[in-house]
Amino acid sequence: CVAVFTHIVDLSSVLREFHRIVKPGGYIIFSQRKDLFEARKMSRLLDELEQEGFFKKVYQSDWLPYVNNHEDYLRNNITVAYFVYQKGQI
Repeated sequence: CVAVFTHIVDLSSVLREFHRIVKPGGYIIFSQRKDLFEARKMSRLLDELEQEGFFKKVYQSDWLPYVNNHEDYLRNNITVAYFVYQKGQI
């Protein structure tokens, strides 16, 4: 899910649904803008889902330019990171 979570406010239910439909040991890969990641407290949500056994973090990229060479995003310092989580056993 690249550039999708920008448009979804309730990510808890989406991530739980991903857990339901992803095969055991499968992966979810998504991106999220830093401003929305912080505003939506995604770090806390992802930590909770990991502690509950839903997913395990495999990778998180550095914060990168959201859209390369796009004036509005560059001027407003909008960045994005890419995440890889593996489905847990719960």
